[in-house]
Amino acid sequence: MRIFIALYFLLSVLNAFTQSHCGTDEMHQQLFQDHPEYHEVITRKYNELINFTANYTPVNRTTTYIIPVVFHVIHDNGVENISEEQILDQIRILNRDYTNPDTIPIIDTFKPLIADCEIEFRLATKDPNGNCTRGITRHQSSLTTVGDHQVKSIVHWPPDKYLNFYIVRNAAGLAGHALLPYAADSIPNWDGIVMGHNYIGSIGTSSVGTSVVGSHEVGHYLNLQHVWGGNNVPNFPYLPVGQASNCSTDDGVGDTPNTIGNQSCALNNATCGSLDNVQNFMDYSYCGAMFTHGQKARMHATLNSPIANRNNLWSTANLIATGTDVPSTDICSAAFKAEHIIVCVGDTVRISDISKHGIQNRLWSSNGGTTVSYTDSILKIVYNTPGNYDVKLTVSNPFDSDSTTKSNYISVLPVTGVRNWVNEDMEYLSPFPSDKWMTDRLNGSGSWEINDSVGFSGNKSIMYDNFNHSGEVAFESTTIDLSGYTSASLFFRYAYTNKVFNTVDRINTYWSNDCGATWIATFPILGGSLRTKSTTDSVPFVPADNSEWKDKTFSIPGGYLTDNFRFKFVFKGTENGNNIYIDDISVGATGSIGIDEESIQDVLVYPNPTISIINIVNLEKGTEIQIIDQSTRIVYSLVSYNNKEAINVSFLEKGTYFVKYRINNMIQLKKIIKL
Repeated sequence: MRIFIALYFLLSVLNAFTQSHCGTDEMHQQLFQDHPEYHEVITRKYNELINFTANYTPVNRTTTYIIPVVFHVIHDNGVENISEEQILDQIRILNRDYTNPDTIPIIDTFKPLIADCEIEFRLATKDPNGNCTRGITRHQSSLTTVGDHQVKSIVHWPPDKYLNFYIVRNAAGLAGHALLPYAADSIPNWDGIVMGHNYIGSIGTSSVGTSVVGSHEVGHYLNLQHVWGGNNVPNFPYLPVGQASNCSTDDGVGDTPNTIGNQSCALNNATCGSLDNVQNFMDYSYCGAMFTHGQKARMHATLNSPIANRNNLWSTANLIATGTDVPSTDICSAAFKAEHIIVCVGDTVRISDISKHGIQNRLWSSNGGTTVSYTDSILKIVYNTPGNYDVKLTVSNPFDSDSTTKSNYISVLPVTGVRNWVNEDMEYLSPFPSDKWMTDRLNGSGSWEINDSVGFSGNKSIMYDNFNHSGEVAFESTTIDLSGYTSASLFFRYAYTNKVFNTVDRINTYWSNDCGATWIATFPILGGSLRTKSTTDSVPFVPADNSEWKDKTFSIPGGYLTDNFRFKFVFKGTENGNNIYIDDISVGATGSIGIDEESIQDVLVYPNPTISIINIVNLEKGTEIQIIDQSTRIVYSLVSYNNKEAINVSFLEKGTYFVKYRINNMIQLKKIIKL
């Protein structure tokens, strides 16, 4: 136990020097400076809450105060888009700190003051419209890097019913900030707590040392000041931590010793003549572990005050409305999510039940899959035959049931890829997605789709509607056998512009040499390099002609010339982006712009080089043949109804050309030299 305590304090001390701090004081002072029109009303609400607190008589309760909570994850598809598990860990920590604090690390002097605050936090199971929710919402916005009150304009559930938490990448340069009740009452649209993702919970992007911030910010939400004071209206001074003059101020709580405030876990500090309560959550020590009885009474007074409607949060009617009164027996929806939806033969697929709520029984089924294991809410299933497979889940409890089916949800690819899969011009790409091309909505809205009116070398292309959607979406190939190559390249064309300059939209190409189990990325095409039109478009972008397209060739690393090679395009678009198109994708031998020299059907093109006549043998009836130059301009075409064609190319200038034809619904090209 001594080792545990020593490690706990060591982590806390180290984090105190490397982490940011709460910005509630600064944000309130900024509020007063920027909005003088609120001075009078905030001062009045402050005095009302002070008087209410002074006259409040604590009530002996048999139950805890329950506060409905919703977490709004404001992200730009970065690390701030944290997992549900990390958010649940934050709820666990809040309930530990406010109902059953860990008393072991607290020094003996303050153990008699440790309070069970009798406040419980529950994720909402009903949204403001009465619909089912997990108490977590996710919204893509560049405001995540700003992290001030603006993020609350993106989404804001009624603050008289929910405690709104906002998770961002950068909380205005701080660990977190919250509005005190009298300010929240004056500006209800700003009521809530904003926190950096790396201070949420103790797992994922956060840590044990930074996990105290949530309990600190909720303390402000319930009208606790920092232990050295500093939030006194009307003058509303901002008192930086650690100033000697802080000994003359107070936090309004009788049993918290006067202190100048601590930024490290110095347990023996006595900065104002008596031992500091360094382990109080409302200090800056980053080793917070307790609230006092006086702080508990102050928070209870706030929960019974009409200021900022804190007294409505825990009312019976509101708990019913938010679905936090009792564990729900109504199953809102059956739902599940696979860790990977594109796998290879023999791979194990991990599928999680994310149904809502009160699930007791689950019944899974999948055509073609074999269950490997099923524990808790996780199904593991293996597929031994290529194809596309449905997954169905039925959930139930003694009172309710629901089921859902996702058709062709899991795509299973052959371990050994197709040989000489060389070119895709999108003209015959149907259906889509298919067994050759798949899409994955990684962290975005919308998906890649066929555009049947825009293309570089025809009338079709693959398009992502980044004008109306944003986020990260993938466009993936099946497995390809490149094991016979000494070198190979990927070639493709793309068209894109943005709504405004200086966006950070990008497209990455990824390689895999193990059927998609692992991937490596090429250098991204981003910013100005991605834009193929010199100007921006405030309307949905459609390339006017071939001059608004670019092409790109990547050399495929030697270690990826395997029989189960795969590649994918991942586009990351922002709300200031516009449409992107991809066309004419080729994979093959380096030096032939990704064009393979062999045919899987042994179609022969000879003589090569040639002066006048080329013969094409082993054709299928109805095959369209084109001869194209190196700029992909079509210089000759015909539809063959014979097994063999002899074409006179004497009219062509000397140089390199390609014979293009389709075999088994795949585009093939042969390089020829005209002498």
